[in-house]
Amino acid sequence: PVSSSSSSSWTARCGDTGRSAAPDDATLRERVADWLRSRNGVFSVVETAGGVLSPAPSGSPQADVYAGLLADDEAMRTIVVGDGRLGGISTTLTALEALKHRRFRVDAVFVASDDHAGLGNAAYLRNHAAAYCLDGSSRRGRHHVDVIELPAPPPQPDPLDTWLATTAPAFDDVLATTLDPSEDLPR
Repeated sequence: PVSSSSSSSWTARCGDTGRSAAPDDATLRERVADWLRSRNGVFSVVETAGGVLSPAPSGSPQADVYAGLLADDEAMRTIVVGDGRLGGISTTLTALEALKHRRFRVDAVFVASDDHAGLGNAAYLRNHAAAYCLDGSSRRGRHHVDVIELPAPPPQPDPLDTWLATTAPAFDDVLATTLDPSEDLPR
């Protein structure tokens, strides 16, 4: 694995080596938008590396690149992976605020942690996350963001099979509410 900043730096340097240079922001956004359109409304996931303000290949914050995927009056639906470690509350709320500023709609926050230290990040975020999210992040008439605490994945190189089987119901529940057909929102 390569961090997004290492990838961004590497792709910027490879222009004179014969390798293809990283796409600019508009090209990347257009390619992702084309892919999403090709899915014909099927729920799709665009997973990014690093945090919401980590650099895209061009060096621009990823949130800025992907914010332009939808029409001006639509909010991009988002699931955030929060941080269950020390300092994770600040990191997660900062990510939520950055997304709100760019009109992303946060449907859920997953917090993976082995809360042996009793930090309580997920509990705190359950009580405070909605205040840092776009007002459109509401379900059934009330401002709400689901915060789901998951056990931390096993350390690498241990396989993820057991962790995925254990956490699948939580992911399924969020997808079921995110894909609620009664909501007429972009997918």
